[in-house]
Amino acid sequence: MAHADKNKLQILATVIKAQEHLMDEVHVCVITDIKDEQYFAEIYAAIPPVNDRFKVEIFNKDCDNLPSPWLLTWVHKQLMLERFADESYTHFMCIEDDMEVTKANVNYWLAGREKLRSYGIFPSFLRVEWNAESKDWAMVESVFGDQFSISRSPKVKTEDGSEYINLGRTYQGMFFYDRELMREHVDSETFDINKYVPDWRIRIQNIEWPLGVTEAAVMALTNVNVPQGCYSRNFIQYHGKFLMVDPSCLVHHLPNKYTNMQGSSQGKVLLKEMLCQ
Repeated sequence: MAHADKNKLQILATVIKAQEHLMDEVHVCVITDIKDEQYFAEIYAAIPPVNDRFKVEIFNKDCDNLPSPWLLTWVHKQLMLERFADESYTHFMCIEDDMEVTKANVNYWLAGREKLRSYGIFPSFLRVEWNAESKDWAMVESVFGDQFSISRSPKVKTEDGSEYINLGRTYQGMFFYDRELMREHVDSETFDINKYVPDWRIRIQNIEWPLGVTEAAVMALTNVNVPQGCYSRNFIQYHGKFLMVDPSCLVHHLPNKYTNMQGSSQGKVLLKEMLCQ
């Protein structure tokens, strides 16, 4: 995960704590351009003790030599390549430093991966925030007026009756891949910023926001080898009878900023209202 804001220490600690038991062995890598040993000590003091099963690495090698801090989200590609060379690594997750991924999320993905493998798609996640006014969850990637029709959306019903839907809004701020998907990603143009975002040098000149450069790093295989008729390869589990997505695919965006930010159109659709027939 890329981390550049010292003010997010407690959020970062919450994210790392949640990862301790995601799998039998976990290696967390915090990619940062911060150069402050005291701050790193504060990070380690705020998280569970590291051991042979749970490792946490602060990676800042060469990060301060990036052409732009907006490229920090791309540094994980080289680390992923190194980890892929080590067959003891079975899965790779890339997330933002303020997303709380749970064991239930991982179990959902592992089960869904096998159910969806033959369709050329994979299980995905949905970022949510707590809306203080409505006292309810909202979809981060939604904007005013969004509603997704089950009948009109690409969907799959697996042999065991599980239902998956392909939403028109595909960004999830993360990806979680097994070795097969890691290999596909490494071999695709999405792994190389010069191929996937060839005009990135122009985009990073926008100091307000580099027009999708950071987000492209975690899109990965979302839009690669998409089956005909689908928006992307990202499918989330839902329950058509109740017009609701499965709770196990929800990942909490801890700052809760978009849904509660006045003047922002993002994150204003409540989870319970996003699906319709």
